[in-house]
Amino acid sequence: MPLAFAMAGPAGLVLLWSISFDAAFMFAFPFLGLWALAALIALVVAVILAIGRRWLEALSLALFPLAVLVAFLNFMSMWGFAVQTGEYIHFRVKRAAYLADIAKLPMDKGPRLAIFDWGGFAGSHAVVYDESDEIMLSKEKRSEAWKERIAGTELACGVWGEPVGDHFYIVRIAC
Repeated sequence: MPLAFAMAGPAGLVLLWSISFDAAFMFAFPFLGLWALAALIALVVAVILAIGRRWLEALSLALFPLAVLVAFLNFMSMWGFAVQTGEYIHFRVKRAAYLADIAKLPMDKGPRLAIFDWGGFAGSHAVVYDESDEIMLSKEKRSEAWKERIAGTELACGVWGEPVGDHFYIVRIAC
């Protein structure tokens, strides 16, 4: 049982990020607070068990607060893992819908470009479909045609992210 509680924190963060960016920011910190509170309660119970010389139970229960401590000491790594994994899951779930929307775009006006906004603040998260694959190139290497296609879109502000295959990119937009 302590192992299940220990895994609940990172797994819950991944779940929140796979639902939506806004859900993650709204519920992640309260969720982590509850997870830390549960670990504190487990620590108190483990100490009580140790005082009662129930060593095996105390040791078993102490693994949960220890795992939470390690997670919080490596918070940025845990957070980054949750964001990246959750976003990838969200993308995989929505990929078929994105492909259906892309199929509706005209093919006679050059490489197709579609932006699927995931929301956010201080910039935003999005999935971008870029048939030209120029989105990850430096500004100097992008073609004039690509710059014209993104004019008036959020992509003109600046973008960074990672490819997820078949001309799709999970990106952060700096507007």
